[in-house]
Amino acid sequence: MFTEVRALISETLRIPADDLALDTSLADLDSLARAELAVALESSYRGVIDGDRAARAATVRDLVTLLERGLRR
Repeated sequence: MFTEVRALISETLRIPADDLALDTSLADLDSLARAELAVALESSYRGVIDGDRAARAATVRDLVTLLERGLRR
């Protein structure tokens, strides 16, 4: 799951994938970047993740955890 999320973040926000780890902070993202990422996640994982919760994620790990929990439902 981490590999998929990392690729999505990298593609959406144009951040090199090698710069993204589970503990990479998302706190520095501005509101537009957070919104873009939330939309990309909702589009890719339709019905699995809540965009508002994704937009508030503090780290890449938080996004992975949200997706894993959503997929287990």
